[in-house]
Amino acid sequence: MLKPEINAYLQAALNSERHGDYRSCISLLWISVRRSIFSHLDEKGIVYKSTEDAVFEFIRKCPRRDVAQSLVELYHVSIIVEFDDHDFSASPYVFRSVSAAKEVLSWLSGNVPKYTLAKEKLLLELDEHINDCRWSLTCHFHASDVFAKRQDYFVSYPLVVSTALTASLGLDSLKGLTDYLGLGSALIVPVTQVIAFGGLALSLLNAAINWSLRSQRHRVAANKYIRVRRDAKQIKLEVLAVDGDLNLTAVILEKINSIKIELNNAAEEAPDIPDWAFRHAAKEIGNENLNISKSSSGVIFSDVVQD
Repeated sequence: MLKPEINAYLQAALNSERHGDYRSCISLLWISVRRSIFSHLDEKGIVYKSTEDAVFEFIRKCPRRDVAQSLVELYHVSIIVEFDDHDFSASPYVFRSVSAAKEVLSWLSGNVPKYTLAKEKLLLELDEHINDCRWSLTCHFHASDVFAKRQDYFVSYPLVVSTALTASLGLDSLKGLTDYLGLGSALIVPVTQVIAFGGLALSLLNAAINWSLRSQRHRVAANKYIRVRRDAKQIKLEVLAVDGDLNLTAVILEKINSIKIELNNAAEEAPDIPDWAFRHAAKEIGNENLNISKSSSGVIFSDVVQD
């Protein structure tokens, strides 16, 4: 277990991280790691003159190569933070350094978890993105199918019938039909007008509602979410293959950040999802606990559903 003084520095560093103060976080983590090393060395009866000598002597003798590499990285980043005024809040190198410090402290305290904190955090974040995509694409595909069926049943099929009747039924045919039915030739013009007016009304309805275009827009949005979900699953496999936080490279972190950007872009470009599409998705996926936001095309859900 870590000594109370060291643990106090560690907790202060974690609080700084939660508040986005990465400069203080790195400094406090560096202090806690150095004092942990001194404590670890003191137990063996070894005393060093300077902190830097103690740290590098510890690195040279460290039986865990990953911990030694973490210490080197933490040391270099702490120097950069101390002498550079750059904002490190979004820097993947600072993120790796914080993760490295936590890994070192976990090892020094005798607690080596299966997954380190940073890796777990990234996996949870990717799971959220994957499930968000699943809900959204389910909603958009259902909306697309419903609008396509409305287009067929209320516009396309009746319009085809109306056009066919108008083209095939000339005045002679209509006269013969009315004579056969005993209706008289006076109904020829009204019947023709009704058929023509019906076709015009259907054309105007199609232009006003445009179910076909709405169906297409929802299908395009669903396909975008499919691509984002596929990319997120691929990155999740890469994160699972990483051995410890130290190997969470800047490339992987940039890929995860690109997933966020793609997801935001898909939500902004997608049309609003009707409430009935949300309800259908809840029924299909098997989870009714949805928090629906009509102002957004994305889905906010409280229960995580595995795909």
